[in-house]
Amino acid sequence: MEKSYLLMIILNDVKRYRKVKSKLQELGCNRYTVIDTYGTTDILEGMEFSNMLRSTLSGQTSKSYNKTIFMVLPSEEEVMTTMDAVESVQHIDVNKPGKGIMFTIPIYTSKGVRFED
Repeated sequence: MEKSYLLMIILNDVKRYRKVKSKLQELGCNRYTVIDTYGTTDILEGMEFSNMLRSTLSGQTSKSYNKTIFMVLPSEEEVMTTMDAVESVQHIDVNKPGKGIMFTIPIYTSKGVRFED
């Protein structure tokens, strides 16, 4: 297997998740995993550790969550096309933080990953 890429997209603006999902489908990206995540800044900001632990254990928190999308793409070209498309929908801009982030991690060896023919 040639090198592939793990693209991670963290969406702070979860209201736009459906638009991002639609854009991924338009591109033919149908295999990905989505999880709800919390940034440590959101969790730790203004909380004492004991209060944080208590609210975590009770499942009650007033902090917002993110959507994190994981997908494996077979080429750098597909990574750039996908990132550009998500950026156009999510309006991610380094000069205007708070919308989310995207990055890739190269995969040199994997098992169980397959791409559509």
